[in-house]
Amino acid sequence: ANGAFSVTQSSDIDLDPEENATFQVRFDPSAATPGINTATIRVTSDDPDSASYLFAVRAEITVAETSSPQVTGVSQDGDDLVFEVDAPAGVTYRVTRSSTMAEGSWMPVSGLTAISSGTIRLEDVLEAGSGNLRQFYRLEEEPR
Repeated sequence: ANGAFSVTQSSDIDLDPEENATFQVRFDPSAATPGINTATIRVTSDDPDSASYLFAVRAEITVAETSSPQVTGVSQDGDDLVFEVDAPAGVTYRVTRSSTMAEGSWMPVSGLTAISSGTIRLEDVLEAGSGNLRQFYRLEEEPR
């Protein structure tokens, strides 16, 4: 049996001849592994002609493939930083920055919209007196 499957109703149901009962089988993907998950459900009976019924259940977990964006180039244009980015199709990213790289210190770069691929220009980040001379930048997947 697979612990990701469970029967949600009580297992003790008394039925008269010709009666039926309904039960639900629940699948918990957090208790399963990626790929195909199977289990066999057994319903026992005191009917001498059919002592038990077995049936198979199946669920498939597909994990979406993700890959990180690739920064293919960085250049300086006056006071601007220019990043060339190659990102996976269908995923959007935002640029964040931090002066320390400490967890919780990453803040979205203002004035930028979410990007998927192409050129990102961070304007005036190298301007003297802007306080941005020592900054770390990263791309993060845009929350959905």
